[in-house]
Amino acid sequence: MLIDLYQQNAILSGKIQGENIVRKFTVIIFLLFLSLSVSVNAATVDLTNKLWVVDGFDTASWLGSELVFTSQTTNGSDDLLEGFFDWKTNGVDRGRELFTGTLFNDLSLRIEGFQLINPISIQLAIYDGEVTLDGKSIINGAWTTLGGGTGVWSAAVVPVPPALWLFGSGLLGLVGTARRKKA
Repeated sequence: MLIDLYQQNAILSGKIQGENIVRKFTVIIFLLFLSLSVSVNAATVDLTNKLWVVDGFDTASWLGSELVFTSQTTNGSDDLLEGFFDWKTNGVDRGRELFTGTLFNDLSLRIEGFQLINPISIQLAIYDGEVTLDGKSIINGAWTTLGGGTGVWSAAVVPVPPALWLFGSGLLGLVGTARRKKA
């Protein structure tokens, strides 16, 4: 009887210790998850100093158009944006459209642009989209003009080719070597 109580106590004690280990493990996993789930917001995504290639269409293709964000300034939890589009329609240059806009905290984007078309008219448009978490793409874009035109668009950052990085680092190495020989 005493042995039975001892065995039951040992089994019960082992279960309690096992449950404590499971609880501690669960707490550790939960804390790890919280530390990894850092929220991404407008302040953590820099859209400037990059060339973006635009793909879109309405009655024509915009493939090859370019987008540049020239400034991004924090305004509360959002960012104010300025920049320009260099438009191509069916491969023909169509001019530059200047814009201002907002990158909202949830990474949605709204920019409003204007472009002189032929010296006698001004095109006004509103562009909406979503910036991806990595800050390298704009997706689900739609635009409208005050005249009722509509279209869809997206954009992606043009990556710097690895060969350019290799060339740049080699060039810096040569400059460093030349300076060392002078001294």
